[in-house]
Amino acid sequence: MGDIIKLSSPATKESEIRSHYWEIPVLFEDGDLLVIDKPSNLLAVQNYSLVEALNIQSLFARDIERKAAWVSSREGLTALNCLYPLDADTSGVLIFTKTQKAQECLKNLLGSEKEFRTYHALVHGKPLKDEFTIQAGLIPHPRRSDLMKVDVKRGKKSITRFKILESYSGYSLLECYPVTERYLQIRAHLRYIKCPAVCDSFYHGRPLYLSSLKPKYHPSTKHEERPLMGRAALHCSRVEIPHPGSSPSIVIESPLPKDFKVSIKMLKQYGVKRWEH
Repeated sequence: MGDIIKLSSPATKESEIRSHYWEIPVLFEDGDLLVIDKPSNLLAVQNYSLVEALNIQSLFARDIERKAAWVSSREGLTALNCLYPLDADTSGVLIFTKTQKAQECLKNLLGSEKEFRTYHALVHGKPLKDEFTIQAGLIPHPRRSDLMKVDVKRGKKSITRFKILESYSGYSLLECYPVTERYLQIRAHLRYIKCPAVCDSFYHGRPLYLSSLKPKYHPSTKHEERPLMGRAALHCSRVEIPHPGSSPSIVIESPLPKDFKVSIKMLKQYGVKRWEH
């Protein structure tokens, strides 16, 4: 759509440092829905284990209350409710409903076990099959309340379908289709099959550096090398939902962000060894 919502973090009395700003692209909007292209490094909704962390839903609520400029330009906007959460690292399509009716119409999707979202993940290694499904229950981690772990006996039903799109030397690009809705489900399932998302520090994924790919490349000794992918490599690329009004189903897509594109470009250029499927 070309519209941008500008959000800022709350000013702090303890610091004179300028508030952080985010420019959030709008992917789709009408009287029922606001769909944004979520950036990484920002939670979608408040997490009980990260109560003080900034999140988009709280920033939206604050701006609605104070009638920020982007709110005033949308007549009758009084609330925005997130349809499904994305963790801080994950970028991509994020849906907010504007009315209670829209929220009620769509919330049943989360328990329907329908594959209405497509994610892309850049992972370490290569899964054993080109297409496969992981059905492995998840429970909260006993020592880390902000993590989930696989427990096939006690865990809540958790299903993710995966498909290999490309493989490189030591890495693979996957499409991921969550069937159930559990926090950190895709990332936990990738760790379970020993193919964690690149730079997913929660689940032992390592950052991707150009120096690890490009022969004879030596980063500057004056500055620490910045990773090509410095956050968990997971992106919500496509969502297809029934419209809460009278319209047919709608499809919303988000292009891969810059860190994904650069990482894949470098892997194609320097990760020349391919595995045969």
